[in-house]
Amino acid sequence: MLSQHEQQLAFYWMRLIIYCFSLIGIVIGIWYLTDYFESDTFSENGIIENTQCVILGLATAVFAWAAYRFKTYRILLTGFMSLCLFCIFREQDAWFDALLPVFSWRIGFIFPALAILYGLLNIKSTKRQVIHFLSTPASYIMYCAMIVFVPTAQCLGHKSFILSIVGPNNVELARGVRRMIEESAELLGYILILIAAVELYLNIRAHLRKI
Repeated sequence: MLSQHEQQLAFYWMRLIIYCFSLIGIVIGIWYLTDYFESDTFSENGIIENTQCVILGLATAVFAWAAYRFKTYRILLTGFMSLCLFCIFREQDAWFDALLPVFSWRIGFIFPALAILYGLLNIKSTKRQVIHFLSTPASYIMYCAMIVFVPTAQCLGHKSFILSIVGPNNVELARGVRRMIEESAELLGYILILIAAVELYLNIRAHLRKI
């Protein structure tokens, strides 16, 4: 018979295994999407970019629900929710370029700006909540997401880097490869944020039950 701690540990590792196979399944799914959408798979407002927005929307909903339920961690959760909202605006830049020619997707900066102001006005609570977050598995998952966004999506998906490999005369090929790397990596990064949202929700709930 497993102890309560062992049961929690087993449940945690079961979730990690499910997350891993889900990510593998999503990558395989991208392969099949190219059979239907071909070169439009990674285009502006294409299937991958819209899927990113759906994933971000789910993460936003999880953070919002957690902020509603757990008042003592509302600043932290609101901050992450604002980050997801900003990313949604950023991913829909083509749509906002047409809707708001001057500000475009940059109007989304209002969400993290308000979250930062909220945190500064409650600095003591912010410090406590951030310290707790840094001690949770969710912080490591969020860190992995940042690694995916910067070294993978931005560095490997850099146009000049790809042109140096495929040749300067293959601009269209380089553009397609860049978008494939960047959009695929961003999709995986956003999924990691969603996983972090779920893990943070479960961690806070378990923590508050012990108090």
